[in-house]
Amino acid sequence: YQRRVHGAALILLLALATGYPQLKTNYDFVSQQPQNTESAKAYQDVSTLFSAGAISPTQVLITASEPLNTATVSNFQNRLVASSSKITASGSPQYSKDGKTAVVTVLLAGNPDATNTLDFMEHTFRPTAHADAPAGTHVYVNGETAAFVDVRAAVSRDLAVILPAAAVIIFLILALLLKSILAPLYLLFAVALGFTATLGGTVYLFQHILHNPGLIFFIPIMVYIFVVAIGTDYNILVMTRLREEVRSGLKPRPASDFTIEHSGATVASAGLILAGTFGSLALAGISLLAQLGFAVAFGIVLSAFCIATLLVPSVAAVLGYKIWWPGHKPAKDPNRE
Repeated sequence: YQRRVHGAALILLLALATGYPQLKTNYDFVSQQPQNTESAKAYQDVSTLFSAGAISPTQVLITASEPLNTATVSNFQNRLVASSSKITASGSPQYSKDGKTAVVTVLLAGNPDATNTLDFMEHTFRPTAHADAPAGTHVYVNGETAAFVDVRAAVSRDLAVILPAAAVIIFLILALLLKSILAPLYLLFAVALGFTATLGGTVYLFQHILHNPGLIFFIPIMVYIFVVAIGTDYNILVMTRLREEVRSGLKPRPASDFTIEHSGATVASAGLILAGTFGSLALAGISLLAQLGFAVAFGIVLSAFCIATLLVPSVAAVLGYKIWWPGHKPAKDPNRE
């Protein structure tokens, strides 16, 4: 029985996790709001009549220790605009009172927050602006598109650092609590699988079924904060109860059945209440709230029902006393009857 439950839960999670590599992040807040609002209609009109980039122009700041030569700045603007058909000048350069700083404003073709525009900013526009900077000057690229490029880099860096660091901390806490090495490793694997399955399922719904261009960029962080933390709590509750049953003298399989019977309902109830709370956001008319609500609610349901209630105790029953390595079998508690 445990093997069948273990296999079914594992297959479901792995199938959902296949959507994780297809995750695309989206920084376009305008497309996330209801399209019948005044701001959305104005955005569409500006994009059609002028340029989508007119919604959020890009500024190039030029600074020098001495007053700038106006001809040099104008030549810089001309070279920048001529470097790509996706760049359009927006007025003449503006100068500070002391003449040592100038601002060149340009419009980028396309939605300023779209992924392809961010890629153009990162790989083409910004390097070109720096390379063509007049001698003796410093160039800084400003604007919404440039800001989101920096945010994207920061988010990628944070995910690469935070996830491993948190995994180490969680492992140490679980190892001290369960007095085992293999059990914490297994729980970390289960939580990581739940995290990827949650994002994979969200990708399949919003990107493939609802045809959204991607998930709003903070979804992975929010899923990690809520789903990993709550999922770990549920797993600790189950594994602690399982360890107590083994310490009382039950063999691994009966201990697993007893744990599911007495702790499963508690975990499931807590998961349903929390998932329902977050799931209500999916009813919002704003896409980013719907994505957030569904992702967190779906992740909590997977953590509570599929992982903590089914997968964790079932695999523990299959592995038997090995799950408590290096202690092999927890010592029987003489204070428990």
